[in-house]
Amino acid sequence: MQSALRTSLVLPIDPARRSASIDDCLDASDSGADNARAKMRVGDVLEGRFTLDARAGSGGMGEVFRARDDATGQAVAVKVMLARHTAERARFEREVRVLSELSHPAIVQFVAHGETPDGEPYLAMEWLEGEDLRARLARGMLGVDESVALAARVAAALGTAHARGVVHRDLKPSNLFLPAGDVALVKVLDFGIAHLGDVTRLTRTGAILGTPGYMAPEQAGGAGALDARADVFALGCVLYECLTGTPAFAGERLMAVLAKICCEEPLRVAALRAGVPPALDALVARMLAKQPDRRPRDGASVAAELSALAGDPSGAHADPAGHSTLALAGERRVVSVVMLGRESPLWLDTTEVEAPPGTPAEHELRDTAALFGPRLDVLADGSAAVTLSGDFVATDLAARAAR
Repeated sequence: MQSALRTSLVLPIDPARRSASIDDCLDASDSGADNARAKMRVGDVLEGRFTLDARAGSGGMGEVFRARDDATGQAVAVKVMLARHTAERARFEREVRVLSELSHPAIVQFVAHGETPDGEPYLAMEWLEGEDLRARLARGMLGVDESVALAARVAAALGTAHARGVVHRDLKPSNLFLPAGDVALVKVLDFGIAHLGDVTRLTRTGAILGTPGYMAPEQAGGAGALDARADVFALGCVLYECLTGTPAFAGERLMAVLAKICCEEPLRVAALRAGVPPALDALVARMLAKQPDRRPRDGASVAAELSALAGDPSGAHADPAGHSTLALAGERRVVSVVMLGRESPLWLDTTEVEAPPGTPAEHELRDTAALFGPRLDVLADGSAAVTLSGDFVATDLAARAAR
């Protein structure tokens, strides 16, 4: 069984499936962390309340212990922050603040926070046993009813966060935990890179936070201001994967994935799986709309639509917004996409993407693109996608792209 705090650690994992969460940004051999790590031992008691029973995992940023809350007798997870870097400490403090202010059955429960005798901050949360959604999906897609139930519960949790001005920004299967493997009990984890309206940004210049494959187009393009609709897009990606067994946007290279997010319309869910209710198919399409104003406005809106769908087993009612944003199998447009930039490998679960700031070359590229009328998207990794479409045959589009 897995600990729910796995996503906050750097654990030894098969490199082909490496998890690169925010804590992966530091080398696990960081000497400062190694020196501090020896200070916390099984059997220690934190602030007269939490008795450390076992070490659950460790990494460059810190370690997690299974502990007993002597005030309640309940098992808890205690995450001790050991990294010396200001940015990582800020993320830790942000997660503490967000969890302490949010209360919802589908958000991992905050218990307490404080400092070790050596001045290292710690966060105590409820202890969970089970697996994350990524592990579950590796065995196959979910049933339609299971997918709706999971997405509705996550949407409601996001709605609570959105109502308080919190945008998660890194919703993905590995950050959704299934206690006892039950999708109906799903918990949202890892608010370490969440956006709060009244605090400064976490990223340094040239870095974009989020996970390729689940970033909204505006996030993939490096937009500074993100709102609840970025989380709606990410949840749409998760729901799409639950229903079809495949990611909405996948590729072997980071550039390719970001380009697909910005330029490509995935097949409709109904084209990939029989028996998907029309209203559910339409909702997923709107959640994955390229333009934020075409998506449901926040988690609460998605939860309401999914609840209505759950009450209508046939799901035969029409899309309430009248939108159709994903392509059906027979409705594909011919486009030509020119990719410019250096190739980079893709860690599927990467949370921080390097994005070089705008340069004179970027401005020249925009000026050149304007002469031919294509769409230009500068992506989060600093590459660019030039998209041409219209009433042309494929060879004509290719010729225009070559120019």
